[in-house]
Amino acid sequence: MKSKFIVQINNDLSLELRGELSKSELKAYQRAKPKMVYDLISREVEGDSLRKFFEGACCPYFAYQHLIFDKEKGRWYRMPIIQARKTIKREFNAEYIRRLDGTLEQQGKSTKGKEVLNKVLGKLQEWFMENGYIFPDSKDYNAWVKSAPLIKEIYPPLKEIVERSNSKLLELNMI
Repeated sequence: MKSKFIVQINNDLSLELRGELSKSELKAYQRAKPKMVYDLISREVEGDSLRKFFEGACCPYFAYQHLIFDKEKGRWYRMPIIQARKTIKREFNAEYIRRLDGTLEQQGKSTKGKEVLNKVLGKLQEWFMENGYIFPDSKDYNAWVKSAPLIKEIYPPLKEIVERSNSKLLELNMI
């Protein structure tokens, strides 16, 4: 049986289970070890605004500014946002996995956690600037999110990047 439980303590001091554990499993553990003393270790949960900024601004900014050439079709295309997210994780938060043939393969690790995500965003911002890309302004983006934009409304600075990206795609694929 597990001996590590992740819970959140609410304002009224009630516990809210996090992770894979069910209430019945915790009750069974408590019944089996009624005099058990628990050590509480606090940790800060990643803020919603930082994650929203990464997912809602950084990944789309990367996707719309990073055009890719498809050799098979002989055309340029825009990277899908989900692929941009995976690329960002692989390039800026990588781990190396040894394959069965002995070669190393680079894979993206999770960006979960405020420290990790901040480090990834710092590297990403540096890369954007070095490559002449526009990096989103986190304060501006978070203010826009808090202004309750309409469903399907596009962040205004991103709208400009989308228009430029569309023009660039037309230009590149005209050749």
